[in-house]
Amino acid sequence: MFSLLAYAVVCKANQDGIKSDIRSVIELQLDAFARGDATTAYAQASPTIQTLFPTEDIFMMMVRSGYAALIAPRRVEFLELFYDQASPVYRVGIESPDGTRWMAFYRMAAQPDRSWRIAGCVLTIISGQSV
Repeated sequence: MFSLLAYAVVCKANQDGIKSDIRSVIELQLDAFARGDATTAYAQASPTIQTLFPTEDIFMMMVRSGYAALIAPRRVEFLELFYDQASPVYRVGIESPDGTRWMAFYRMAAQPDRSWRIAGCVLTIISGQSV
């Protein structure tokens, strides 16, 4: 009985650590977007994303054209971490500079060094709701 309880505590602590690590990566990228720091923002993208957008300039062009809500948002709220097809996805409420509310779904990828990188982000607009 004790070993089961100890295992549950360790699993919960590990899950909290993963959640915190992933949140830090997303926060770092959002902060980099707000500061115009393409190098740091690009560094948070997974190797797969970096292959699709092979330079910082191309990556930032994609962000500005399709993910402008993530550049200097008024408000960010980290809502939940869940798993989809064994990949962690963080659901994040965003209020863009113009006041539009969005839901961002950040798919994360574990790296060989046990760090996390952003493997994709889906943005959906929220009409008439607060995040």
